[in-house]
Amino acid sequence: MNFVTSFYPQEHRTPPLPLVALLGCPELHRDIADYFIQHHRPPLVFHGSNEPLEQFVSRSFGPKKRVALTVGPLPGILKSDWFAKHRGKKPAMAVALIERRDLEGDPTTWNRMMYGLKLIADAAGQRGAGMMVAVVQQQGLGDLPPDRVQAVSHNLTVDRRLIIPLPILAPSGALPDDPAIRHVRDAALARLGKLVLELCTAYYSRLSKHVADKAAARRSTLGGPLPPELAARTAFKLAVYAEFRQDWATAVAHYRETYGAILAVQVGLPLRPERWTELCAVAELVHLKLIMLAVHQGRVEDAVAQVRAHLAHFSKPPGPLPAAANSSHLGYLVRQHQVAAQEVGTHVDSLPAYIPIPSIIGSTATGATVTGATAGLTGGSTASGMALPAVQQVTGGGAAAAAGATGTTVNITGAIPASVLSTSTLKDCSRAHLLMAAAQLAVARRQAADGMRTARTAAAATGSVAPLLDTAPVRRGQYVGQLVLRNEAAQAGYSPLSEHDYLLFLESEECRLVTATYVIDVMNSALLILKDCAGVDRLRSQLGGMMASEHILANNLPAARKLLLQVCHQYRREGWLLPLLQVLVSLREVAQRLRLPAEHVCYSLEIAALATQLQLQQPTSPPLLLRQATITGTSTPAVMPAAHLRAQSRSLSLGDDRRVVAAAVVAAVASAVTSQATCASHIVDPAAAMAACRSAFNTLRTGISEIKQGIMKASAPATPAAPATPLSSSDTHAGGASGDSSGGAVPPPTPGATTGSLSGGGAGLPRHFHYTVEYLDLREAQRRAREVGDIRPVADIMHRHTQQDFGWCRCLALAAGFTYGRPDPDTVDFYLGLYNQLPLPLPLKAVILHFADDNGDMWVQALPGMIPSHEVPATPLPQHIGSALDSATHSFHHLHLNSHLRPNSVRQQQHKAGGEPPSTPHSGIPLSPEWRRSQSGQHSDVGGPTDRLSDGGGAARLPGQLHHTDGPPSTSDAVDPATPAPYDVGGGPAVPLTLPPYRWGHYSVRLAPRCLGRLRAERAILLLSDHATVVFKLASFPPATAASAQPGVLTGPLLVPPGSGGGAAASVDHAATPFRSVRAAASSGPAVAPGQLALTVAHLGPLPTLSYGLPAGLALLGEHAPLLAVLSVPPAGRPLRGAAMEFVIGRTGGGLQAGDIVLVVDDTEATGGLMALNNERYRIPLPVVQPGRSHTVRLWARSAAAGTATVAAVLLCPAQVTATATLTFEEPFEFKCRMASEVGVHTLSLPRLATRELGTTALTIGQPVMVTAMIRALQPATLELAGGQVALEPSAAIKLVADPNQQITAHGPDNPMTLSRGDVFTLLLPICPTELLEHGRSMGRLNLRWRRTASSLLRPTLPALPLLTRHQNSHLQKQGAEPQNEHNDPQKQQLQQGHGHGGVVSEGGMDGDMAADPYVEPCPDPWVTSVLELPRVTVSESLLTARTLGPAQITAGIAFTYTLQLQNFGSTALELMISLMDAPGFACSNERSPSLAVPPRERASVAWTLTANMPGHQQLPGVRLLAPRHNCALTTQSPHVYVQPF
Repeated sequence: MNFVTSFYPQEHRTPPLPLVALLGCPELHRDIADYFIQHHRPPLVFHGSNEPLEQFVSRSFGPKKRVALTVGPLPGILKSDWFAKHRGKKPAMAVALIERRDLEGDPTTWNRMMYGLKLIADAAGQRGAGMMVAVVQQQGLGDLPPDRVQAVSHNLTVDRRLIIPLPILAPSGALPDDPAIRHVRDAALARLGKLVLELCTAYYSRLSKHVADKAAARRSTLGGPLPPELAARTAFKLAVYAEFRQDWATAVAHYRETYGAILAVQVGLPLRPERWTELCAVAELVHLKLIMLAVHQGRVEDAVAQVRAHLAHFSKPPGPLPAAANSSHLGYLVRQHQVAAQEVGTHVDSLPAYIPIPSIIGSTATGATVTGATAGLTGGSTASGMALPAVQQVTGGGAAAAAGATGTTVNITGAIPASVLSTSTLKDCSRAHLLMAAAQLAVARRQAADGMRTARTAAAATGSVAPLLDTAPVRRGQYVGQLVLRNEAAQAGYSPLSEHDYLLFLESEECRLVTATYVIDVMNSALLILKDCAGVDRLRSQLGGMMASEHILANNLPAARKLLLQVCHQYRREGWLLPLLQVLVSLREVAQRLRLPAEHVCYSLEIAALATQLQLQQPTSPPLLLRQATITGTSTPAVMPAAHLRAQSRSLSLGDDRRVVAAAVVAAVASAVTSQATCASHIVDPAAAMAACRSAFNTLRTGISEIKQGIMKASAPATPAAPATPLSSSDTHAGGASGDSSGGAVPPPTPGATTGSLSGGGAGLPRHFHYTVEYLDLREAQRRAREVGDIRPVADIMHRHTQQDFGWCRCLALAAGFTYGRPDPDTVDFYLGLYNQLPLPLPLKAVILHFADDNGDMWVQALPGMIPSHEVPATPLPQHIGSALDSATHSFHHLHLNSHLRPNSVRQQQHKAGGEPPSTPHSGIPLSPEWRRSQSGQHSDVGGPTDRLSDGGGAARLPGQLHHTDGPPSTSDAVDPATPAPYDVGGGPAVPLTLPPYRWGHYSVRLAPRCLGRLRAERAILLLSDHATVVFKLASFPPATAASAQPGVLTGPLLVPPGSGGGAAASVDHAATPFRSVRAAASSGPAVAPGQLALTVAHLGPLPTLSYGLPAGLALLGEHAPLLAVLSVPPAGRPLRGAAMEFVIGRTGGGLQAGDIVLVVDDTEATGGLMALNNERYRIPLPVVQPGRSHTVRLWARSAAAGTATVAAVLLCPAQVTATATLTFEEPFEFKCRMASEVGVHTLSLPRLATRELGTTALTIGQPVMVTAMIRALQPATLELAGGQVALEPSAAIKLVADPNQQITAHGPDNPMTLSRGDVFTLLLPICPTELLEHGRSMGRLNLRWRRTASSLLRPTLPALPLLTRHQNSHLQKQGAEPQNEHNDPQKQQLQQGHGHGGVVSEGGMDGDMAADPYVEPCPDPWVTSVLELPRVTVSESLLTARTLGPAQITAGIAFTYTLQLQNFGSTALELMISLMDAPGFACSNERSPSLAVPPRERASVAWTLTANMPGHQQLPGVRLLAPRHNCALTTQSPHVYVQPF
């Protein structure tokens, strides 16, 4: 809702814009006005008219009124229409639009045009307004004629620059919407707007000077300062003129001056209501301007200071006001808070946590003591006569800020250095706080109006009251804030209202308008604004409670109920107990008036629980401190959090310098507790609450409610129904306990006492009370509703659920959880803890638990106490019985439910049956110590048909059911003869079972899981009686873990009961773990997992075992290493059906990656063959495995790299059983290569531009090379070589001359080559380079095919399995198996002896050895192909080949010829410089360094005659060849020869 739009006219809520009169060319007025409003900045208001020119000019630019200077009292401060007149009636200038053809026309047209312009100029001149002439023309016509422009300027006495062309018309044939046309038009209008803004600014500056001069003249006439009224009027006009000029700083300064002058106006005493109303109205207008300008400039802190100052000054009138005027002023304050929330609170809420401020936020000062609603927000003083609800007081400035406007200097220029401000100091001006204050003021206004209506009604009975004034003739006066009465006899038609008539008018308006509906509208608008605000949930709840009270006054009870339910939901979740108590009282009243007995009963119980808890505690006990709450008519002090107060209480043990502070804190705590108890007793009388609780118990037991007696059919003459139990402290119930001196404390219930029926005897038919308690997350519910397109309010969402909290979580706390157990249970135990938070014992007939699994729903009855170790699983109730328990319309008698329920004492009866539990399949399990201790004591029948055991605290209990806080869990079986019977609310014989107040009671059940999957606890159904059922939806509550303050408690924190401070009254265990007395028999540790409401049943019975059979030796790279995954089902287990097994690669090492491993699994059950997996999960189904049997799954692992890898097998049954195996893979061969070329042949090649790559061998085209490949076996296994294949790279430019496979198969296929450890096999690979290869590249790969020999096969070792025992054999016989036949089979007996396991037999009929043999089909191919990488080479282009030739035999002293043969492979001649190198032992007889040119594609040779001069092995001289043009050289290798002696 927009409050500013609703309360103020447009001229007050929007900034003023200069007004410009448009004359001439009326068809263009709308387009021009739209442009200057929508596109021009700042906007300008162009006003045109179709009326005659003379009439429009006379109306807009009429002569000024001559007002003489007066010194007498002013009739008012601000005129009502002054603002609207300057914004919409008095233009600042005139813009005359003429056409160009008129400017250039004939003399007649010229004279007519000049007449109109002269008329406009004269009229605007007498008002001081400006004028300019705009010549409308088509685009593209150029400039105006200079002579005509000069003539117009001379005749009108205006500057030539104010006569401008306005090309806004499109040329002939052009489209008006053309972008180029629009661009030219916008540019022309922008030039016009610039001149218009300049003239308007000058006009308003002249007006401001005129006002200032007039004020100076008045001051000189008066000889002193102006009166405050006149000063306020003068400053206001200056501020408005500054706004017209867009001079915001000057406008703010003058508005502040106006506000200060208003505060200085003397209203006099006694206070005249008319004068005070006028002053408030003018201040409201100026205040609105100030906050809007501050927010517009981004100065939120200034706006906050102004709001605080305004509310502080006007929240309390300077004197007493009549009732009608006081009520009207409350409406004024409501409006101020609503406007401040919209204009300022919105910006305050959007501020960050800390903001830098350039100066002090105004000049704040703390005002007087605050007693009213608005004073708590402003820090100022309020009227002491206003009976407003008390709110939390937040001090703030405001008084000094307003004083600065009247003369005191206010720091707004940033004189103080910049600092950082926490926005928490501004929260008193947030939307939530301001709207809450507005709602409280609206309530106060309605109360005042109700008082006037009541007084008038009382006076009308005596005839001493004047009739109300007819408000139709009353109109707004000439000045702001004044009213006049229409009077035809008066001179102006109106006469002022007298003070009496004015008060009658206000009373008439207040009595007519201010009702509960008005207050609801105010609160509803606040709720709509705060709907999406974060962090204001409690304020919304408080506002909803106030709104519900107004609905109750308006007799709109359904709407009040919806609101109260929402408020209760918030207060219950956050623990605001004192406000919750007040709301519950209202809800109980609404339920009673709406005839809702189910809700009436529940609210009565919850009120009793809260009233008992909120009564005065022991002075020495640490109290539960309540949060601050707003209570109508009651003021409560702020209470600190309990944790902080406890910490302060512990400070008593500190040093002496802090003892004084600690004592003060303790005194504050005691005062807060006393105040809390006082507030609670004012809301609810504890004795009446106790009586209402007894009445509610009686209603739940009998099914008859007193509030429904009037609409139920009576089966017999009924006595008049007793009235509803009053909960006010001023009423006394007939059946309630008498008050005492303990400050209204609830007396403890007397054991064994009876309470008479409050339902009026047996009148009426009984009904069934069905409650469904479900945790409701409103935000999550709204989100889900929006997702499905269901847009509903919060109240509708709550009503759509089967509960509206109903308060049972405050009356009865729940804790639940499964017990800690094995992952493969046959039975599961579930415990439910119930904590009675009511002051009286709660009747409880039976507890039914609703569970759900994959097979559906099941309902079982839970019994009190702990579960004995010998107890058999509970039998589920019939399906129709269980499903009907969740219905609110079932009948116990029609369902025959009592015949299906077991007695609550069935466990005690088993204890007394001879001391030995009945025989069960679990008889082999030792009995728990609790059961044995329970057999050693005596039993008492004092408590009725149910036998009870005393826990040593004076209260009856079942074994393991109840425990105390003042000691460990009691399991004593001693019986106190004086132990009283349980309290019975019906006055008859003792009921079978009740829940004592403030104790934990345990109910438990043992279940037999029906299927695998999740077993969930859905509901706990409490059968209070034959006519009352409470269903707790356990699955809806948030999880309660052991890490919480009260582990396992699903329904929230427990209430602190009376007497919890220690001493003899300590009989409660609200702070203890709910299941601390339930201990595990084996470990004596906790047995219940708190809050675990779901259990995954992964397997039924003992889990199978899974083991691996690993290879007996090392696995070689590339071969399939066999593995065996052996699954064994224990003889005591159940048949394994529908199971599956997954295989996955785990951790790897030694450079091995998971992607290098390939698993091959024998999946004969699903695919009938093998399945290869590469780093993937694969699931294979398993056949049915009977108990005592096993199943073997074969798999093989193959690795492409050396290292270690872990292979995991996961059995899903559906529980996970995992086994891992670590495999090591080694290289089978060591591979080396050597390359050699022909002896004596050398190649001259071009030099390489790039750097030679490391690890590469340089070859030349056409050069034959012999590659020697040496393969050595590394591992202790005999391998067969089947063949080899060289796969050359196509891009390596290498040609293989001979097939190497012939060397491997030389011995024939029947005699394959074998390699043992250390053996070396050599392959000769002749190759020849054929193409150029600049960069190093692998020649290819050598693929070697091999396998292990039969004597070296890699076989897995079977895991050892235990032989079947006689007991297991007998178990197999029960399962229908025949182990005798298996032992009689000699082949299988031999298998068991050889492999050391018992009966590894596959379900498919395969023997153990066949199932474990990895080489039985199907199996992977045993042949392995190892890929050996050949060396990397480069191939360069050959220029020529050089070959040295010499004799084979040389004799010393005999000459011989040494020849160098050359062959040019290039396409150009090759010039060579040849040098014969020196060699010892040889002499050359011819030229040693000849030069030679070898033609292209030709051969050449050079010969030297050498003589050996010594015998023996000598090295022939080498030859160096140099090709200068190619910059390459070659030196031949010198061969060795033997020189014979001569």
